[in-house]
Formats: sequence, C-alpha cells, structure tokens
Amino acid sequence: MIRRLRVTCCLLLLSVCFATSVAAAPPELAGTWRASIHIPEWQLHAVRTELRIDRDSDQGFHGRSRRGAVRDALGFWRALIGAVMSRDLRGGSWLWFETEPYLDANNFKASLRSAFTGNLQLECSAGVASFSCAMARQGKPFGTLAAARSDAPVLPIRDYAGLFKQIDEQLASRHYRPDALNRPEWRRPRQKLEQLLGRAQDDLDALAAWQQVTGTLPDSHVRLLRSDGAAATTSVASDSSQGIKLERKGAIAVLTIASFGFGFASELAAERLQSVFSELEQQPAAALIIDLRGNTGGNLSSMLVAAHLMAEPVAAGYFLTRKWWIEHDRAPGPEAVGQFPEFSGHDVGALRHALAENAGLKGMVLPRSPRYAGPVYVLIDHRSASATEPLAALLQHHQRARLIGERSAGAMLSSEEFELGDGWRLNLPVAEFYAADGKRIEGNGVVPDEQVESSEALFHALELARGGAGEAIADRR
Repeated sequence: MIRRLRVTCCLLLLSVCFATSVAAAPPELAGTWRASIHIPEWQLHAVRTELRIDRDSDQGFHGRSRRGAVRDALGFWRALIGAVMSRDLRGGSWLWFETEPYLDANNFKASLRSAFTGNLQLECSAGVASFSCAMARQGKPFGTLAAARSDAPVLPIRDYAGLFKQIDEQLASRHYRPDALNRPEWRRPRQKLEQLLGRAQDDLDALAAWQQVTGTLPDSHVRLLRSDGAAATTSVASDSSQGIKLERKGAIAVLTIASFGFGFASELAAERLQSVFSELEQQPAAALIIDLRGNTGGNLSSMLVAAHLMAEPVAAGYFLTRKWWIEHDRAPGPEAVGQFPEFSGHDVGALRHALAENAGLKGMVLPRSPRYAGPVYVLIDHRSASATEPLAALLQHHQRARLIGERSAGAMLSSEEFELGDGWRLNLPVAEFYAADGKRIEGNGVVPDEQVESSEALFHALELARGGAGEAIADRR
C-alpha cells in the first residue's frame, strides 16, 4: 500500500513537473524574421529589416540584422575603425537582438542594441510564427517592434534606387531655390545618396544612408520620414499647456516655452498664451523672462508671444519662395519687399497657401490683448531654432526685449512634407526667411545682446531684471 502510494505520488509529481516544463518552454525563435519597427517620436513607421536569430546554450536567443551593412554604408576603413571602437559593430549589423531567460512560453524580455538609438529594453509576447515587443529607452516608452517568420527571405526589401529617384524629383520641383541644386554643396550629397541607396538592402540601410548625407546638406528642414499607410501624415496635436509654463521668481515672472511644435492645433497655444498673459495682467510682474533655450521651433504660434508684447503692428520679416528665385538672381531690396502682400495670424494652412501663390510674403504681427508692457528678457541658445528664431529676432529688432544666452541655431526655413510613395515622405524647405532687419537667419542665427553660456542665462537675466536694467527697455516703448 505504501509502495503504491509512493508510485502514485511520483507519477503525480512527474506529471506536474512535465506540465510545468511544457508551459515554460520558450517559443522557437531561431530562424529568419521580417521585423517592422515603429518610432512615433521620430515619425518613423514600418521601418523594415530582417533579423537572423540563433539559439544560445542557456535557453536564450541572440540575433542581428544584415551583416556587412555598416561597411556598405560607411566604407571599409570607416567601418573598420567603428569595429575597433565598438564591439557591437564587428559584425557590421545595424541591430543586435538578445533575449533574457524566459518567464513562460508566451512572454519574455529582450534588449535591442542599435547604431541609431543606443540600448532599448523590450517586453515581448510570442506566437507560433510572430512576436511583438514594446520598446522602452531609459525607462520611457519609445516604440514597438513586430516580427513575422520569413522562411524565404528576399533582399532588397524595397526599391531603394527608385526611392532616390523620387527624392531627387521632389527636390527639383519643390525646393525653394532650384538653381542652388546644381551647386557643389548640393550636387555632391545627391551623388553620394544615389550611390548609398543603390546598395541599400533594407530600410535601416536607407535611413543610415540618409543620415550620412543629411549632415552635409546646405539647408536645414530636410528630413526623410516613413509612414505605414494607416499612420496619420500630420502631427498629432499635443496639449500646449505641457509646453508653456509660467513661474514666479519673486517679483519676476519666468515664462518657459519648451516647443512651438503643437502640430496644426496652434489654437491650443493661443488659448494657453491668452491665459498666461491674463495672469500677468491680474498679477503684474516687475519684469518678464521668456526662456526659449532648447526650443527647436514648430509653427506660427511663436508669433503669438510677440503679439501679446507689442503695442502696434510690426513687421516680423519676409519670406522668399521658389517663384522669386525663378525670376530673380538676387534677394529683393526694401522697395520690392514693401510691395509683398502681408500675412498675419497663426494658421499654418493659410501660410502655406500664401507661399504657394506668391514670390514673396511680408510677415506682420498684430497686437493681442492682454498686453504685457513691462521689461522683457529672452533666453536663447544654440538649440533655439526654426520658428523660435524669428520671434527672438523680432523682439530684438523692435527693442522690445533684451536677448541673453548663445547664438541661435540658424535653422529657419519654411518647409512642407511631400509623399514619395511606398510609405516614404520627404520634408523640404519651400521658402526662406529674412528677419525684419533684412538679415537671413538660416545659416547665421540670431546673436544675443548679452552672450553668456546657456546654463548661466537665467541667472544673468534675473540679475539684470532685479537690478532695474529693464527699465531702459520699457522706456523706449
């Protein structure tokens, strides 16, 4: 009886252990997978590559994207130097995939190291012929990776030579200054891009080719983007209240604006700024500091800030479009600028329509209430770019604010996105901008009145404001 009980117990324990081992068995990841990566923050969707995954001896798996990709993109010697400097680049792949020990049959953790993004942490779920992962970078959500088994891999994944043709055609027909495309500073990068895309085998190769070339382009606001067809091609409006913050430093008010990139919903920014300046009207401040450090721009909502500071209409500067440069070989003089149609407001669609219809466009800022009439200090640095720069230049030119910090980025062109097909989009500059004093901001930036390091700018502005240096600016108004 006791012996029979022992046998029964052993059988029961064996069945439990066997069931547990079956439930804990990891999915079979070894093989070739077609992976699709989505990174919304970078406006990249359905970035496709192939992962070759092998089993480790400790029940884990490791894999990588195509070998030799780094060499093809960078050349032999640069790839060799990269391999010496980084162990991860020795196989010449853009991505390296590695799982942690499995928790059960359907869920596991992994890491994805990349030449593009650094280390990513992955939380994955697996099926028979697919797996998907939520990606995080430094503990924050970053994107997703989805993979399906590919028993018959085919490279190249897309027609990348055709992609170059589409890019080049859009440049030739849309760029604000067509004659510039034949100059060496544009011709050489285009030739290099054609060569690199001719060797591309997957989307990572294509993006690496673009990254290698884009740093040598003479213009800002040129970007290659991807969408998956279902993804919206326009920016999703965010809550502007998260990017606009008003604080008090004693009698001094500090308005921090992290970005003007609120998609096309600049009305959100208008409402928030209306609230901010209403608060300043109800609770007056001895001086206002506007912190634009690190603000990389966005849309016309930047001019709304100036509208709450001006007592009368003022010129913000002017745009020159493709139509101007087709008919002229030099920038306009004051008389020609004076004949340009005027544009005011913050509607992005209306601005694009006006730029498409005219050779030149004169930007105007109309006052909005409530108005802050006290002294103003504006903080800028080398990261302050795009729509941020005309605001700083306008306030400086009309002596409405004192600029403190570092020279701005010098990246101010008006741009639009154009479809290339097969999920690719190209952001191109369609107009250049000249400040109210006639100076071109692109490539030059805005020079502050008080040049100090970015980290010291707020402290310096507070010292000036508390010392009464702002009264001179207020008196000039």
